Amino acid sequence: GYGLAWNSLRANVFASGDCAGQLCVWSPTQDGRWVPTGSAAASGGPRHHSPSIEEIQFSPAQPDVLICARAGGMMEVWDTRVMTRHRTTWRADDTDINVCDWNRAEKSSHLLVTGADSGRVAVWDLRSVQEASPKPLQPIHYHEGNKITSVEFSQHNESVLSVTSDDGQCTLWDLSLERDPDEEAAVMGTLFGRPDTVGLPDQLMFQHQGLTHPKEAHFHSQIPGMTITTDFEGLHLFRPMNWRSLMK
Repeated sequence: GYGLAWNSLRANVFASGDCAGQLCVWSPTQDGRWVPTGSAAASGGPRHHSPSIEEIQFSPAQPDVLICARAGGMMEVWDTRVMTRHRTTWRADDTDINVCDWNRAEKSSHLLVTGADSGRVAVWDLRSVQEASPKPLQPIHYHEGNKITSVEFSQHNESVLSVTSDDGQCTLWDLSLERDPDEEAAVMGTLFGRPDTVGLPDQLMFQHQGLTHPKEAHFHSQIPGMTITTDFEGLHLFRPMNWRSLMK
């Protein structure tokens, strides 16, 4: 299986997901064994084969809530106290959802981000995914055509997001930004209007390029702006030159 996650709000509880689509929540017993306190497959029940689970994330605000991403583009929200059926499900993409992350800021804990095989990244508001055809709050098509391998919200700014993709980049985004040409000209100086700077997405703040098959990226929990990535060549640690703008 691919999915594995600790519960950060409840000690000694973790969830796992396997290639058969089975989702299990585990707790320790007094004699040192680990037993599933709840398990379930997707619609159809445990006797039916379900799409494999690609990612699991516990809610940073509710100890009994988790999300899981399945092959085929489906996202599910589960209440671990009642594992007979998911609470909510929606199709986040036409291809497999590889990764997802929950916004850990208290006021933004209803937001999550997904990254798919298609190269599409999407930010979702859980308050609206129960609609018949939910639309992402913020779609990002910059990496389209290259598999997304990692997505993560920053702990220091709830609107900042990191993305890695098979295109060899780790990109940092500030989803709260709107384009202001006058401010751009003042900041960029002679670079403003150059062909290689025109057409970039408004929210794209930094590109770390030259990676070989990058797989993960994580923000440092204590150093604002510090990011670490893994790829075929090893580890890359960087702090973008505009990190103060990112973490304001």
